Amino acid sequence: MKSYLKFLSRNKLYTAIEAVGLVISIAFVILIGNYVWQQYSIAHENPIGDRVYAVGNGQYVALSWWDKAEFDAKIPEAEAVCRVSSREEITIGESKVQGIMIQVDPEFFEIFPNYQLLEGNLEEYGLKGHCLISESFARKHFTGSPIGKQLSMENYFAGEESFTVCGVYKDFSGTMMPPSDILSNPEYDAAYSSGRIHPFSTIGQYVTLIKVKEGTDREALAKKVEDICKEHYDSNFVKSTPIYTVPELYFNPEQWIFHRGNKSVLQMLLVVVLLLLASAIFNYVNLSLALSGKRAKEMATRRLLGAPQGSIIWKYIGESILFTAGCFAL
Repeated sequence: MKSYLKFLSRNKLYTAIEAVGLVISIAFVILIGNYVWQQYSIAHENPIGDRVYAVGNGQYVALSWWDKAEFDAKIPEAEAVCRVSSREEITIGESKVQGIMIQVDPEFFEIFPNYQLLEGNLEEYGLKGHCLISESFARKHFTGSPIGKQLSMENYFAGEESFTVCGVYKDFSGTMMPPSDILSNPEYDAAYSSGRIHPFSTIGQYVTLIKVKEGTDREALAKKVEDICKEHYDSNFVKSTPIYTVPELYFNPEQWIFHRGNKSVLQMLLVVVLLLLASAIFNYVNLSLALSGKRAKEMATRRLLGAPQGSIIWKYIGESILFTAGCFAL
């Protein structure tokens, strides 16, 4: 190894060109590759995502508030059904704190077991007038435990409402769910539960998610969903009801409630990463071969002194590993 280090020190320009090229190539491979990996990790963050389906309406991935009750009653394969609404800006308390609220049913944490409830329980969340708050919101606005504390909220649709905090959830950071401060139960949304709005007369505000039993046939499930929706929606209003798994939902350009990834861009970036890596390898090989003649005498001398061919080959490999590992660390 000393002879290799001496060789590099005597060929500083060669060493600089080879090292800088390799370091820059590996750096971009790591950065772009990490981004691609993170995006695919988010799409597959839910360990049961392949048996959780979202229902669309032929134009976008969202239906209405009333679908949950129908799916619960008429799809025996369904283990849990949950509605998720779009983010809504609200004003909280007398201090007029601005926050973000999302409506989700209590089954949300069953459908997304990777999301954690840090404090409190979901039984109270199923009761009217209760809510969950994020860890960051609790830390920012409460001293000690926020459980049992009252929150007064005001929004455009429901006016002023009072909620009791019954739990704290871990912030949705780097996940498919967009950040939020408060989760409320859509079952008690005054605009819908009061009966003022005619059932199935509006669509688009809620994504309905269905967690099904293992082994459930997708086509059979899609047919049941379609039959249920045909009972309630006009064919001109809802043209079709395609279903999507959670990974498919993440890459679906027709949904806006969850964070969304662009699959074609990720595939292009993956190709770029592989090309960069191949380019770095070929450049290193070419430069190494270009200067291999300068070390030919050293290797010939080693052979004359009795060094076996295998040890010389492994010496080259060891030197390459050392050099590339150093460039990778840089």
